[in-house]
Amino acid sequence: MISFFLANKFIRSKRNSNFLSFVSAISIGGIAVGVTIVILAISILNGFESVISDKIISFNSHIKITTFSNRLVENDSSVIRILHAKLGDNIQNIAPFVEKDALIKFGPKSEGVKLIGLSRADLKNLMQKFGVEIKDETSDGVIYVGNKLAEKISAVNNAEVLIASLRNDQLPSFQNPPAVKKYVIDALFESGMAEYDDLFVIMEMSELQKFLNIGELVSGYNIQLNSLNNLDTFTNEIAEALSYPYFVRNLYQLHRNIFTWIELQKEPIPIVLGLIILVAVFNIIGTLLVLVLDRTSDIGILRSVGGNKSLIYKIILGNGLFVTISGILIGNIFSFLLSFVQNETNLIKLPGEIYFLSSVPISIDLGNYLLISIITVALGFLASLIPARIAANITPVNAIKFK
Repeated sequence: MISFFLANKFIRSKRNSNFLSFVSAISIGGIAVGVTIVILAISILNGFESVISDKIISFNSHIKITTFSNRLVENDSSVIRILHAKLGDNIQNIAPFVEKDALIKFGPKSEGVKLIGLSRADLKNLMQKFGVEIKDETSDGVIYVGNKLAEKISAVNNAEVLIASLRNDQLPSFQNPPAVKKYVIDALFESGMAEYDDLFVIMEMSELQKFLNIGELVSGYNIQLNSLNNLDTFTNEIAEALSYPYFVRNLYQLHRNIFTWIELQKEPIPIVLGLIILVAVFNIIGTLLVLVLDRTSDIGILRSVGGNKSLIYKIILGNGLFVTISGILIGNIFSFLLSFVQNETNLIKLPGEIYFLSSVPISIDLGNYLLISIITVALGFLASLIPARIAANITPVNAIKFK
């Protein structure tokens, strides 16, 4: 107990310690900044991965079956039987869909879009995820458009827009005129993902089939699973079971660029962590060396009255841990406050077309806070051993003479 009492007296002593207090404050601040940066960096990356993954999994099918060259095919019941045979109880839902490139026009402005046709039930389920309620009755001639796409063409809710698309993927002619029709925007939605908000125009599948005059043909099937376990295995099994022209991909293959981008963002983190930790270690060593220099005569007095090396070790290590833990606590508090404010207010915005999200997501994971704190305490302790050893080896006579 006496060693910790003396350590506390050392750090709080006012005698000729203005410079020491300043250096200690700088060291504590350096550790706090380092801990804050590390926690925020990891929390932001984890937030990106978690939010983007959740959105992709929530808004997309787990396995998507399309055709080569995006050909339209019959809604074949034999395909459904094969899928049930391969996936069994792992299937949550199998839904056919229609997908087509088109042009949307409102006033003088126009944009290239992708028309997505879903069954009534799937359409209602998807819109609910976007916070949009759809009327129970079927409404012909209505579409659902992302906020950002609506902004691009200056359209608003209930506006009447013109949609045009090629039929049979051929250039328009007298024998094959383009499909052109006016639609009413029934609701605007915002998912936070550029793919939906900037590109997709969603409608009922039957309405899109009628618009394109394709009868009961579909573009493929969306498969939702009960669990993502063995996703790659299921994807390969379905691909082997279905012959040409079907093309099978899972959500990680469909969005490979996003998940690869997330992994690339994590690559520099060990380097950043190493540099920040190195700065923190030098801060602690520098502060304790200044402490040893400032208190050399006091150390000599302690040694001369019976204080052994172990006591000196404990005093210096106690000061080192005080500086380290103070910095960690401040860093943790700042990290949590900044994360909380960002999650509540979305203060820091992002261009969704580049980052797939409209604001910076931060994952508050207490495990990360604890892990970084433990690592920093351990490094602070190890860094304190060097000044502690120097102080313990000071001879009493030379220390007392030191001014």
